[in-house]
Amino acid sequence: MSIKSSLSLMLAAIVLLVDLGCAASPRAAEAQGVGERGCDFERSLRSRIAERRETGLARSKARLAGLAGTVGPAGAGAGVGTGVGAGAGAGAGAGGVAGRVADASAWLPARGSGSAGKPSATEMTRALNAAFGAKVDLLVVPDLGYPWTMDKPLYVDGPAEILLAPGSEITTAEGAFKAKGDCLLTVRSARLKRISGYGARLSMRGDDYRGPGYGRSQWRHGLALFETVDLTVEGLEVRDTGGDGIYVGQERGAPPNRNLSLLDLRLEANHRQGISVIAADGFLMDGCVAARTRGTAPQAGIDFEPNAGTWGFERCVVRSCILEGNSGAALSVHPVKLGGEGRPIDIRVETSLVSGAPLALWARGMGGGVKGRLEIVDSVVRGLRSIQKTRDFRVEFR
Repeated sequence: MSIKSSLSLMLAAIVLLVDLGCAASPRAAEAQGVGERGCDFERSLRSRIAERRETGLARSKARLAGLAGTVGPAGAGAGVGTGVGAGAGAGAGAGGVAGRVADASAWLPARGSGSAGKPSATEMTRALNAAFGAKVDLLVVPDLGYPWTMDKPLYVDGPAEILLAPGSEITTAEGAFKAKGDCLLTVRSARLKRISGYGARLSMRGDDYRGPGYGRSQWRHGLALFETVDLTVEGLEVRDTGGDGIYVGQERGAPPNRNLSLLDLRLEANHRQGISVIAADGFLMDGCVAARTRGTAPQAGIDFEPNAGTWGFERCVVRSCILEGNSGAALSVHPVKLGGEGRPIDIRVETSLVSGAPLALWARGMGGGVKGRLEIVDSVVRGLRSIQKTRDFRVEFR
């Protein structure tokens, strides 16, 4: 065996040990410096996250049961939580829907043009885009018994709240989403206050986008958020995207997302990041898992990285989260485009597992007078760290 091959095998073994953490044998964990205390912390954190998701799922099911049979204007909302609403296709989308509760299936045709009378991807896309534009208090996206399959991106600017029923999935059609910036779901609304999706999923065909027929891109995000105010996104699984699982963005000249809460999410096998935070004025990520990012750099679990001219990062908290198994850093802070004139960075990570495979923490790009601090408090950071020390920016472990 060549020296090069031997080194490759050794590196693979090291990466595997770092990634396994407390799932490895106690002796292997001790060899990594994890120790029993660190393993107890990890087991407790995993248990708490699982319990939170189970509690959220039970809460969603109970809420849907309470809504069953609710009828909104023009037939929308009939049979909420029980599948396709009665009255679906009865002109529900003709003039829009205003009212308390609506069922997205009310915008589907009574009989679709797909196989066995199911709606086609085009019909499902039209229905959801119409529903997401409705000025209702609550929009329920039911479990149809098969995925809501989209051939074009979705945009939300209508409901005050969206509830994705347990078992529901919104995904992308084969051969669709060819444009490099095609995101599955984009929210640009200060009216929307909650997206709840315990037991529900947003997914894309990430492997397809790396193959023939698709231009190389890192921007086919699962959920892109702009200009939201006091929005909570909870319970969803977002996976296999062609960009970030969630993109917290800001366009030049527009306000950042303000007071955004991401709760109990699972972000799995996304192409660029689990979450990219471009700018935020108040950001909470609590009880989330960001794992197995792979595809194109930086490939982080979560990456705080601004574009030029954006707001920066104020009052940002990552709490009780697990960042693990990502091809890049578990946690990345790279404000190179912020510059010395930007607002001081305020990011705090607490009671979280930051596990590298092998890179746990990347905190660089603080030249040019970038100010502020990254605090890591009561957390386990397992793996390699690359930290740039400057006079104006502090990385503190407590």
